[in-house]
Amino acid sequence: MTLRVRPSGPLRRLVWILPHPTPYNTYLLNGLADRLPTQTEAVFRWETMASHPWTRLPARRFSWRVSRQPGGRDKELESLAANNTSSLVVFAGWRNRTMFPPLLARLRNGLPYAFWTDTPKAGTGLRRSVNNAAYCFFARRAVTTLATGTPAIERYRVMGLPEDKLDSFPFVVDPDHFSPQSVEGAVRDGACNRFIVCGRLLTKIKGQSVALEALAKAIKESRRPLELIIAGTGPDEPLLREEAVRLGIANAVHFIGWVEYDQLPTVLKQCAALVMPSYWDPYPVAVLEAMASGLPVLGSLACGSVRERVVHGESGLIHEPGAAAALAEHMCWIATNREQAERMGLKSLAVSRSWGIEAATAVVHRVIEKANRR
Repeated sequence: MTLRVRPSGPLRRLVWILPHPTPYNTYLLNGLADRLPTQTEAVFRWETMASHPWTRLPARRFSWRVSRQPGGRDKELESLAANNTSSLVVFAGWRNRTMFPPLLARLRNGLPYAFWTDTPKAGTGLRRSVNNAAYCFFARRAVTTLATGTPAIERYRVMGLPEDKLDSFPFVVDPDHFSPQSVEGAVRDGACNRFIVCGRLLTKIKGQSVALEALAKAIKESRRPLELIIAGTGPDEPLLREEAVRLGIANAVHFIGWVEYDQLPTVLKQCAALVMPSYWDPYPVAVLEAMASGLPVLGSLACGSVRERVVHGESGLIHEPGAAAALAEHMCWIATNREQAERMGLKSLAVSRSWGIEAATAVVHRVIEKANRR
């Protein structure tokens, strides 16, 4: 049953300025539109992006449009930002030509705005220090920063943002889309030897080379016909194919390219576990999707969603970034302990169901109340 939150003040519109439509922001905004009395709207900088080429997304049950000049200035948005007193404008980013003028207009006119961000990068270089300081200037004057989970909150505290300017707001995924039809037998026959890596093929960030090295070690140590599915596109595909040949595992590695949102649950259910070996990944949604599909996660501590959602030995197994030997051990364990791995997947599924759209709605409602008290 859908729960609606009672009106709490004069704000009547939530305007989200987003880079492009994705399955998870569509699910989020649909959920907010169904549950909040405020009107939910979105302005997308781009209709699609080459790095995330979805062609089939869920229907949008909220008002939306694409910027008049994709990636450029949007005069209509700037006018709304400067003049509309009944809106809370949420910026997913700020250092670009679409978002910066509206942000300045909200600040200049004393109108409420918020940010929705990943974990900011740490660093002591001049450029990073200036960027972070500039962000803090705007964030201290915002209603809040909706930070994607505990790792992001921790980083913003270090940067000096006060507690009343931070709200934990991790991504949510649609459980009905990913959850298996039955909690029994979620891992199909043969899937106990099959693992999947999902993400942009950028191995210095996503760590697919670590997964290949781990697979080679695991095959040698377990003497089992293990397989690795690599889902996604990106510039490092040729390099990764060469790496698989060099390691002698080319026949065990399957590059399946981009997977559309409606196809992803079927692909995930054919695997025993998600492998997420990133060197840097603020809050990968692939972890949430795998958990909602009933899969254990073999992830690195560099992944924000692994740190926040996965409990080592309960809903997955965690390794240090770049630790191919440890990841290989974890792959061997999954392959040789099918019943325990399935129980781990069921725990993963239960965890995913506890982080849902109702929790996200409650956070946004609190932010609306905070804005109304300004």
